[in-house]
Amino acid sequence: MKHPFRILQTGFDSAYLNMGLDEAILDSVATGVSLPTLRIYGWKPSAISLGYFQGALEEVDVEACRQQGVDLALRRSGATASLFRGAAP
Repeated sequence: MKHPFRILQTGFDSAYLNMGLDEAILDSVATGVSLPTLRIYGWKPSAISLGYFQGALEEVDVEACRQQGVDLALRRSGATASLFRGAAP
């Protein structure tokens, strides 16, 4: 059975923007405003995305991330931390 969906290619952006867009898409799909969505995107700069129940101070060396220009972001899902390498300069 076929199901309609949409594809978004949003390019490379910060962890904050990427996680914000994911949350907005999730909310719009959950409320029936938007079709199910496949979003293709990248990270610039590199980032660590933490699951909802993880604490940055317990999971990540925040100062090392700051020094190396690696973003930290919290996502709504409860999954564990993921590292995303950013686009090449």
